[in-house]
Amino acid sequence: MAINRAAQREALAPKEVSAGFPISKSELEAYFDCPAKYQFMRRWQPLVVNQELQDGIDAHAILAGAGGLPTNPRAIKLAGALGDLEAGYTLAEVGGQPWREQYQIVPWQGFAIRRMIDAGGWLKRTPVLIDYKTANWAWTPIEGIYPKALGFQPAMYLIPPPDPAPFKAWPERLDFLVAPSKGKSNIVAYERDERDEANLLEAATIVAEAKAFPKVQGWKCERCPFFDVCLETDQWQKKYEPRQSRA
Repeated sequence: MAINRAAQREALAPKEVSAGFPISKSELEAYFDCPAKYQFMRRWQPLVVNQELQDGIDAHAILAGAGGLPTNPRAIKLAGALGDLEAGYTLAEVGGQPWREQYQIVPWQGFAIRRMIDAGGWLKRTPVLIDYKTANWAWTPIEGIYPKALGFQPAMYLIPPPDPAPFKAWPERLDFLVAPSKGKSNIVAYERDERDEANLLEAATIVAEAKAFPKVQGWKCERCPFFDVCLETDQWQKKYEPRQSRA
């Protein structure tokens, strides 16, 4: 287990303003995995995370060039692989600095989308958002489709903000740069799809209108970061801290 650098990243994000019911990719995924997990996620921040997640967090920090860079050897290797994939892009810049780790709150359909964009730029002349993904195993397609590139994230990230800067028009493509610990690194592209946006709106509406948050208990509990608070294990309070308000 290691220090939760995700909490450190969140602390650096700008203070949120009211722009509608708050939603994020991770919260929507949590709700449809286990409604109780969604509630715990909004209230509590784990003080430690598992090593796989920590490696990904540290790799992101290395690419962002954040102060006090991690010395985690696994993360350094993953960041190197991601950097090699990123070499084919022309990264956007603001004030002479790469446009990275952009925390945004975007009003949309009565919701406030909260998202952290890893990077953005151009592939030849095509504007593209970039998302770094680390994993134990390489992403593999099924019938030409990469299931891990679907979900709520791409639809949510490709919704244009009020100000599209540093682009003239907000990108309609999100490229996942995937660096696994085992297997070959690759790039998986996603193009904006109105059907996925409709699915996102339906899912967000269900969450916003939810009145009950039952526990879905079973084998997934073993890897859930909210296991201790959910089951109120001995001294569970020492493993979490109150999360910043999501209201």
